[in-house]
Amino acid sequence: MKLAQQTFLITGASAGIGRALAVALAQQGAHVIAWGRNAERLQELTASHPNIQVQVVDLTQVAQLEQTVATLLSHMTIDCLINNAGIQHAKQLLDADYGLPDIMAEVSTNLLAPIELTRLLLPHLLTRPQARVLMMSSGLALMPKAESAVYCATKAAIHSLSEGLQLQLQASQVTVTECILPLVDTAMTAGRGRGKIMPAQAAGEIVLALQQPARPMLYVGKSRLLPFLLRFAPYILRRILQVPPESQRLPQHS
Repeated sequence: MKLAQQTFLITGASAGIGRALAVALAQQGAHVIAWGRNAERLQELTASHPNIQVQVVDLTQVAQLEQTVATLLSHMTIDCLINNAGIQHAKQLLDADYGLPDIMAEVSTNLLAPIELTRLLLPHLLTRPQARVLMMSSGLALMPKAESAVYCATKAAIHSLSEGLQLQLQASQVTVTECILPLVDTAMTAGRGRGKIMPAQAAGEIVLALQQPARPMLYVGKSRLLPFLLRFAPYILRRILQVPPESQRLPQHS
């Protein structure tokens, strides 16, 4: 895939992996449409490279995506959709400061928006000679951890969605890849975990893979160990992910 001839739509591009992906793809000569919620950071991003065009889009407002996509497609073509945006609350369901608005934000951003964006763009992508959909996922889709149960559930749904779309589109020229990420050093993971990789490293591996024939699953960084651990040492993986730190034990209620 010659990236210089492609146009990429990336969600969640104002920071973290999305921002790093936008820069890395633009440096390869690709044209990038970068969506995010932070207007100031998006302006900084578009000023960093002439191939990057930005747009403020709030993915929690899923019902507005149809008009946004229609306007976008009225003046440009898209070759690859990267469903990257994500929200994770490191909370338990019984936490007093975690409620329906937080849950709705996670589910809308992590699951409903990727489904709707893919649905809206598919008719257009099917007209392109070579098109891709990249679903950003996590090892938590395959084995959830003790905290962030809603986030883990959305990623499990993305895993299933990716496989289902691969079956639906197997006779077409549109490919769907689920990208399994390790712990990446972003604002979302601040203060949590060790051995993180930088967003630029994750983006570099993804961009390299985008230049190769598409595959159903792409494992980035340490996530390459997941298939082995899931098959031969699931107990070890379960202990790593599912034992909550003391601060995340169930709260005590009087």
